[in-house]
Amino acid sequence: MEESRRSIIILLIAAGMLALILAMLQAWPKAQGNDESLNNINIFDYKTTEIQSVTLIRNSAKRIMIQKNKEWMLEDGTKLDYNDADLLVTFISYLYSDNLVEEHTRNKGLYGLEDPPALVSFTLMDGSGHLIEFGNMTADQKSIYMLIDGQDTVYTMPVDIFNIIFEDVI
Repeated sequence: MEESRRSIIILLIAAGMLALILAMLQAWPKAQGNDESLNNINIFDYKTTEIQSVTLIRNSAKRIMIQKNKEWMLEDGTKLDYNDADLLVTFISYLYSDNLVEEHTRNKGLYGLEDPPALVSFTLMDGSGHLIEFGNMTADQKSIYMLIDGQDTVYTMPVDIFNIIFEDVI
């Protein structure tokens, strides 16, 4: 009887230690400050040198940037500061989502994507292209809804990135 009682106590202690270890492993990414990056979804993964042109549209304002000979310029030929332009294009060419909201949405209007107020399109050097449509901000105002290439999957992107992309496009 005494031996079975001792076995049960040892088993309970081992189970408790295992539960503690599992809880610590689950908390580890949060303690390291990496919990958000673990949930990021990569949308695009292009080098900026692979991008030929970028068109930014917000409400009725439009800005077209073209890359020629590794220099960024506006459609009219006005040269842009390379570092500023390249940073903006980097946010687009390495686009990520912080959340997949809904696959196969039937109600784009719910997210402000029926008639999106902001668009980004870009063309690669090989002539292929992509379209990003931006809608409303999320309820917490930290992210903005988006669609990629006309598909019906709704993602979100941090609003800070959106603001950087559209900083010069009113």
